[in-house]
Amino acid sequence: MELHPGADIEHVGTDQLFHWIVALPDFVDDPALANEGILNGILRDWYEEVGSR
Repeated sequence: MELHPGADIEHVGTDQLFHWIVALPDFVDDPALANEGILNGILRDWYEEVGSR
């Protein structure tokens, strides 16, 4: 993630990811809509992106 370049994806959990997402300057959605499935999907995509570099 651009705002957390030193983050070790192996140690980022859904709670941490949730806090990072809702703290984004352009975040305008309802935080209550976030669920573990969505957050795990984001982590999976992030992991795949990092792994392909």
